[in-house]
Amino acid sequence: MKKLRTFLYGLSGVALTLGLGTALPANATVTHGDASAYAVQGDILGSPVIGPLPYSSVSGSGSDSDSLLDISAGPLHVGALNSSAFSNVDGSPGPKEASSSASILDVDFALNHLMGLSFDVISSNSSVTGDAGSFSATGNSSIVNLTGFGLLSGLNGITITGAPNQTLLNLAGIEVIANRQTSACSSFDCAITTDALYVDVLGQANVTLASSTAHLAAPVPEPTTTALMMVGIAGLGSRLRKKKAAATV
Repeated sequence: MKKLRTFLYGLSGVALTLGLGTALPANATVTHGDASAYAVQGDILGSPVIGPLPYSSVSGSGSDSDSLLDISAGPLHVGALNSSAFSNVDGSPGPKEASSSASILDVDFALNHLMGLSFDVISSNSSVTGDAGSFSATGNSSIVNLTGFGLLSGLNGITITGAPNQTLLNLAGIEVIANRQTSACSSFDCAITTDALYVDVLGQANVTLASSTAHLAAPVPEPTTTALMMVGIAGLGSRLRKKKAAATV
């Protein structure tokens, strides 16, 4: 009996010091993936007045894309608006991907001499890749030949670095941000949104150009059966020690 108690004491110590520290979570599979993108959206007082358009979205496994060509509406002229979204989360194990992109080509916008903006190309890409427990998010954008007029003339001559959340202009209540990114990533849930260009006017109206979003998620796994068994063995050893201590009182 003494040898059995000694064996159980030693086994419980191993479980506490080594077993729990090295126990691996049960296998998890990516169970959710979604992505979406749009080329333009305009809000006034928090309500959309333009777009989002063209809008592409996908959830699970699949792809979606949309385009609008040769748009002219008052002071606005656009060559093309494009959006696309992709996800390959189908319930099978292994690394997965959710990604999206948006682009605008050949834009000229002018409100008389008050405010104007033009560029050749503006685009953004967002993606989340990896397996449960090891997600990675990336986002980037590009703006070619950006030119401002009137209140936006301060944009001229500014070097767009490509760094996330670069403030290009903050003047007279007008804020312009290039490559605006928001992300939230953990081992089992990861999302990112990239806006190529964001313009805010007095906090009351804003325009978002070339926006893309990607997201992957997996359930947080429970401990393995082995780890739970180690906990039980450790508990048994603890009870035996308490009984022995009570018997010697």
